[in-house]
Amino acid sequence: MRLLDGPDVWFCPHRARCRECRRTHVLLPAWCLGRRADAGEVIGRALEAKAAGAGHRTIAVLLGRPASTVRGWLRALAARAEQVRSVFTALAASLVSDPPLPAPAGSAAADAVAADAAAATVAARVPGWARYELRRHAAELGWAEQQITVIDEDLARSVATTSGQLGFTDLVAAVGLGKVGIIVGREVSRLARNNTDWYQALDLCSITDTLIADADGIYHPAEFDDRLILGLKGQMAEALCRYPEKPLMQTSPLCRLERRSCSRQAACW
Repeated sequence: MRLLDGPDVWFCPHRARCRECRRTHVLLPAWCLGRRADAGEVIGRALEAKAAGAGHRTIAVLLGRPASTVRGWLRALAARAEQVRSVFTALAASLVSDPPLPAPAGSAAADAVAADAAAATVAARVPGWARYELRRHAAELGWAEQQITVIDEDLARSVATTSGQLGFTDLVAAVGLGKVGIIVGREVSRLARNNTDWYQALDLCSITDTLIADADGIYHPAEFDDRLILGLKGQMAEALCRYPEKPLMQTSPLCRLERRSCSRQAACW
């Protein structure tokens, strides 16, 4: 697959047998489109440029793709623009009762792109949709659908302490028994914003060979570098939780020096 920036990416698609139709399907990552050599971000950038009024030749030069290829993308959007707009508008309406609907953008392609952006904005604010994204991310990493478990018992609970957090307790127990291969979260430090609980979880993951993944990458707590990064994430999360209204640089040496009275002597030895 050709990405927007960087070298091409090679991957091996997975296959799965559907329980409903009893057929075998090829499973592609979310950023990969069928019968397209370019990743979704490349085609999405072209559609955004078209919505802004650029022509296919200008977009081709901007993305470094053949003009005929870009023209094919834009024609496909033009043929399905109204359908795309309807699908994303219905999706936004299904997530919240009163979604912010975009104003008419002046063309069918622009209306479709605006509806897509509005649905993405609404979905980012819905916890249930975020959990769906995590489930899809785990599937992209190679775990089968029946192997993925979503833990949502601790929603709307403070993570300053794990007392009363049944979801975290069950997760740690499953990790200790060696039943968990990977923990996936948008921000892994939100599992526990208490260093005592955080480091205990890291120790268990290290012993049981359990991976930890978030939006920044995939970590193995048994590896020195990964353990260092996870430890820093936990310390920053605990600091922000305990002192939410205190600027991080307020207690720096220079700030303390500025607050110190200059009438006192400086002792040097």
